[in-house]
Amino acid sequence: MNLLSDAPLTSRRRRLVLVRSGTRALHYLWTLPQARQWDLITLAYNDTLLGGDAPHDITTGDWVVDNRGAPAKFFGIHAFFVAHPEALAYEAIMMPDDDLLFDPERIDELFDVFAESGAALGQPSLTWDSYFSHCVTLQNPAFRFRRTNFAEVMSPIMTGEALRMLLPTFLGTRSAWGLDLLWAKLCNDHGQSVVVVDQVAVKHTRPVGGGDHYAALGLNPAEEARQLLNEHRVPAQPIQVLDGVIDARFGAPRSGLLLESLVSGVCPALSQHPGMAQLLQASTPHLCRPARA
Repeated sequence: MNLLSDAPLTSRRRRLVLVRSGTRALHYLWTLPQARQWDLITLAYNDTLLGGDAPHDITTGDWVVDNRGAPAKFFGIHAFFVAHPEALAYEAIMMPDDDLLFDPERIDELFDVFAESGAALGQPSLTWDSYFSHCVTLQNPAFRFRRTNFAEVMSPIMTGEALRMLLPTFLGTRSAWGLDLLWAKLCNDHGQSVVVVDQVAVKHTRPVGGGDHYAALGLNPAEEARQLLNEHRVPAQPIQVLDGVIDARFGAPRSGLLLESLVSGVCPALSQHPGMAQLLQASTPHLCRPARA
């Protein structure tokens, strides 16, 4: 384990995966690709890992940072970048939860598609057997990526420029509720787009945190979100798919319209997830346009 001190970190890689993790983090099971273009840093908040009692065969990445003083994920990430502002020079940074099941061999592909999209903010899509909160995050195999007005706090990807803009907001709520809506608004205000990358999906393996989880922390996440969104004047609006680039392997829509691709990619699951119909209805005005690969 390479514990990162207060000295500046140095790396020749272009991208960063930053995971704040406890004892059951799934990235501990990764085998890191030799030719990867991303660094992996573990922000550890558990005494077991930092106290020297952790198993020797787990993967913690290029560096481990003692993050025990931070009360929540984005507080810890904020503290890391304050201590290591040189890390803001990475061209893209992904900050996944530690219960996401990744194929590490495809992380560079994920970053590549995100870069191709030209977006400032994004996320990998979720597999259909994931625990999830928002239908827009579920993988649509008809697309390589979809432009949306939402990317979840579960695994945000940001350009270095976007992270520098959004970093002050990381202290907005301990629960992280409302941050995703605020980030999307701020990106839109600066003429920058948001995407969900469908070409690469990850699995969310644990139930989404519920009321008991937040109550144990003394939090009212809905109230935190309300105050944050009111403070920044974030308007209430439905989550939408605004545009996208289709996956040529799925086939071009016969109508030539993006709406057909969106529907055909999710059609088998409409009966399983009624929220998908709401997403389609909200997205329809934006997708009656020619599809492009």
